[in-house]
Amino acid sequence: MKYNLSDVKKKVERVTKTLKCIEPDRIPLHDFFWAEFISRWVKEKNLPSDTNIYYYYDMDMMVISPNMDPKKKSCQILEKGDDYTVWKSGFGCTLKKFDYAPMPRYLDFSIKSPDKYESFEFDDPKDKDRYYKTRQDIISGNGFTPLPSFSEAIEEAKDKICIFGSVCEGHEALWRMRGSEDVYMDLATCPEKIKKFVKRIGDFMIEIGKRQLDEFKDIKGLFIWGDVAYKNGMLFSPKLWKEIFYPVVKKMCKEFHKRGAILIYHGCGDSRAILDDLIEAGIDAYHTLEVKAGMDAVELKKKYKNKLAYLGNMDALNVLPGSKDNIKKDLLYRLNTAKGGGFMPGADHSVPGNVSAENYDYFISLIKEYGRYPLNLGECDIDMD
Repeated sequence: MKYNLSDVKKKVERVTKTLKCIEPDRIPLHDFFWAEFISRWVKEKNLPSDTNIYYYYDMDMMVISPNMDPKKKSCQILEKGDDYTVWKSGFGCTLKKFDYAPMPRYLDFSIKSPDKYESFEFDDPKDKDRYYKTRQDIISGNGFTPLPSFSEAIEEAKDKICIFGSVCEGHEALWRMRGSEDVYMDLATCPEKIKKFVKRIGDFMIEIGKRQLDEFKDIKGLFIWGDVAYKNGMLFSPKLWKEIFYPVVKKMCKEFHKRGAILIYHGCGDSRAILDDLIEAGIDAYHTLEVKAGMDAVELKKKYKNKLAYLGNMDALNVLPGSKDNIKKDLLYRLNTAKGGGFMPGADHSVPGNVSAENYDYFISLIKEYGRYPLNLGECDIDMD
């Protein structure tokens, strides 16, 4: 597919308007994908193995991340089996990834006690190697497979698609360094130690974000990775979140908005208890809106109007692998969220390997057919006032 500068300008305008809750010409295309889905998709469509799915569907936005690991050396291979890899990441955690599984197992962590928070040292977030050398980090990929440098990836994509970078908020980085169980224990027994360390994480990640925005002008916004909830609610109390993690998110929003960035907060699970806080902090949009956790973009749009935009909210485990009738019915219902702008439908995390290429083709075709303004949703149209 051929691209020209006007195509990119249209995509940037389309994405920007949508995330600012203004109606563009049509709803933008964007998604995330597990490697298992990409393998199945390539095989079922008989495509070359290096086919870029974002370019294949002429999507409007993609996320490219630098090496933001606390330690610049982001991958040390420890063991290689027939169907698995064990490695130590730049967060200090040791992981084991089986070829057939979408997520790795976390085996060990670098911070062994809360007394070690203060002595932990971060490598320079401005180090050019993070942006100009081969990446082997968790956020950019599976953590051990070499990828082109951040700068090379930006250069390759800048004339094709609207680019967002990314950073981690405090909890997303913290649990990779300490382990979830120990983090929760520390929150209960020594919250002040965690609060001080989370501030240091925030300062480190803010520098990572600032370098992306200052040096790579094709980046239009940032994802802020921040899983703080699961399907039944928050991983810890909203009060603790507000006291310990909120200040870092707010500071991130202030620094990144100075540079004109649009900010999307990524969180799994039911995080409705902190959406008001995220809006207050300055977040522009929320992803992923996990359906099985009770997240419904239509209902949230009714409640918050244009205070927040939304991405995701398509049930990746039950709807996208299911019948085409259900895909269409579910999508058209959720497209009510896009009235007045403010919605980009996609998987409610990443597209998994149980989704067929045929179903995903159909899903994209529906967005292209029904996602043009003014929206015509037929019997699925509902009153959003």
